[in-house]
Formats: sequence, structure tokens, C-alpha cells
Amino acid sequence: MNNNPFTIQTYFPTGDTRSYRISQVPTRTIQSIYIPREELEKAIKERDELQYNGLSFVFAEDATVYIGESENVASRLKNHAVRKENWEIAVVFTTNSATNQLTKADIKYLENHSYQKVLEAKRYALKQNVPTKSFVNEAREA
Repeated sequence: MNNNPFTIQTYFPTGDTRSYRISQVPTRTIQSIYIPREELEKAIKERDELQYNGLSFVFAEDATVYIGESENVASRLKNHAVRKENWEIAVVFTTNSATNQLTKADIKYLENHSYQKVLEAKRYALKQNVPTKSFVNEAREA
């Protein structure tokens, strides 16, 4: 049993629980942004942090997920909106500060790690190549 309790806060910027939302552990700089497809343009317009680098999960109606890293998450999601027709939800992991960005090695490492965890869970099908696992030192990995 893990005895490291923590709190996750979820913020609803639009006041609508069906719109996009931001969750984070208050003591960390990483945050997740849950974006329904129909809210994508609104989220990109309103959230500067979607211009940062990060990791995105795009979930489709047919129980598939695409995991991708990008140096500009908004651009990548706009591309998915055009090229991937059946996705419903995107979940983005990025920082909440322009001064505390993840490195390219960080997001490539996380992309590979996430890919492996999705395979282990056997809950979603993956339709993509195996992402390259970048080296990060032990402290970054932890």
C-alpha cells in the first residue's frame, strides 16, 4: 500500500462541467487538460498553455487511443481535428508555467512510457508506431 496521500484539484474555466477542464496536483507544475472535441477551438483560444510542449492522448469512439508528443500541443490537436475523424476526447499533459517547460527528451520519454502502460492495461487499442524512448536521468525519471 502506498502511503503518500495527495490532492488533485480540477478547475472548470467555463463554469460548465461538460466543457474542457484542468486538473493538477497543487504542489506540481504538471497539469492535465481534458478537452471534448467540440470544445477544442475554445480551449485553444482560451488556454495559453496549449501552446507549450507536452503529451497528448486522443481517444476515439472505437476504443483506440493515439499518444503523441509535440512542441506545440495546440498545433498538433488542430491537425488531429482535421486528419482523425472519429476522436471524441483529448487529454493533454503540459506544464502550468512558461518558465518550467518539459524538455524534448522528457516528453519523448513520457510518450514511450505511456505507450507501454497502455499496452499493459489492455484497455485501448493503439494504432501507431512504438515511440522512441529518450534517455532521461534517474532524477528526471522519478
